[in-house]
Amino acid sequence: MSAERRDARDAARGAQELAHCWRDPALPGLDLLAATYVTHRFVPHVHETYAVGVCLAGAEGFSHQGSEHVLTPGAVATINPDDVHTGEAATPDGWVYRMFYPAPELVARLLGRAPEETPRFAAPLAQDRELALRLARLHGALAALPLDLARASLFCETFSEIFTRHASLPAPRPEPGAPGLARAFALIREAGSAENAGDGAEGGPALEVLAREAGLSPWHFLRSFRRRYGLTPHALLVQRRCAAAARLMRQGLPPAQAAAAAGFTDQSHLTRHFKRIYGITPGVYAG
Repeated sequence: MSAERRDARDAARGAQELAHCWRDPALPGLDLLAATYVTHRFVPHVHETYAVGVCLAGAEGFSHQGSEHVLTPGAVATINPDDVHTGEAATPDGWVYRMFYPAPELVARLLGRAPEETPRFAAPLAQDRELALRLARLHGALAALPLDLARASLFCETFSEIFTRHASLPAPRPEPGAPGLARAFALIREAGSAENAGDGAEGGPALEVLAREAGLSPWHFLRSFRRRYGLTPHALLVQRRCAAAARLMRQGLPPAQAAAAAGFTDQSHLTRHFKRIYGITPGVYAG
């Protein structure tokens, strides 16, 4: 193949490349990237952040600290801050991937550690299909919807699991007892009441606010809360809002208005959760 034809082919393949990078102000210290690359090559470089991601299609070859690796679907890239690495297509069709770049400060905050105690991944690649699927779902949730308690919890749980499984993590600090969790529980109950449900964002109290009230890191708060009460903070919030909607419907408010007043985005949003809890739709309940 002549050089001209090869250049034309590479230009056509490169035109298929897409990349979108963004950050959510509700998660300061996190950059996200959704990209498709075919001819692009990353030169040796480092990040001040962690680089954690999954390949959805194709394969990416990369060197890391002098060793060679291939990221394929079902694996997780786990690169520490300041680790030198590259990246390029390992197949003719390139690769599609989703990346998270959490700052060490964000990781330390989520895990309840001092900045100098942040964990380090043992290897740049983890064969962990379950976590790869969870990361792909998390990336989609953060890309599509405003951050709320459910997605903040999902982010915290997913990343704490990544570091627990694949990094050296210091032993957890001692957790305080029940009073702090009870205060967080009361905050969620109050936020889900009919009087307050429609006042704030759809997601309810921020995860870090609840964790701070309990005197725990977000990660340990989620684990402790679920262990003590048998459900997640977000599940409790949804149940409280369903109860608020039921109370409003009993007072004669139509389901659509009750949904809005209780903090749901619309009636279908209420219906999805209401039937799981009450076994009937809001329309039947109100009828």
